[in-house]
Amino acid sequence: MREKQEIRNRMKGLLAKMSAHEVGVLSNYNIVPKFLKLPEVQRADSFFVYVSSGQEVQTIGLLETLLVKGKIVTVPKIVGKGDMDPFRIEKLGDLVEGKYRILTSKQEEPYRRGLAVCVAPGIAYTMNLERLGSGGGFYDRFFKVYPGMYRVAFAYDMQIIDKVPMEPHDEMVDMIITEKRIIH
Repeated sequence: MREKQEIRNRMKGLLAKMSAHEVGVLSNYNIVPKFLKLPEVQRADSFFVYVSSGQEVQTIGLLETLLVKGKIVTVPKIVGKGDMDPFRIEKLGDLVEGKYRILTSKQEEPYRRGLAVCVAPGIAYTMNLERLGSGGGFYDRFFKVYPGMYRVAFAYDMQIIDKVPMEPHDEMVDMIITEKRIIH
């Protein structure tokens, strides 16, 4: 869909202008602390969290915090064309470079038990909790295969826009956390 690609291109341009320092401050001092204070997060024992790269909201500190708290932590691993599964990590040293140069778990077998909370990346969102991803459909398919998780998106406030073109296969999130607000 052409409109989706135009939004992606515009957002990627805005994100590219962010400095590493700005990304780190907004991620680790504004967004992640809000997430950790949520009752849904404090009650949860298992998580599926994307491993950040580039200008995405950073998640390495979050992964470390969850591991130190003794939580079950899983990360995405691409297992086929357009498909990913959760793979457990028990320490940050369990992360290795995977497809598309994205860090993933070195584990060979997916984690097949229930997961309570998912932290998902995205390119753009709306106040109605609509999500536009990078275009591969990985998270839309993942949400269908692994239903029941509380879906939280990390974003910068500039990624909240008025309208995201939605198609029948597009999945929404339950909450969006930015440096300025929580949308739910």
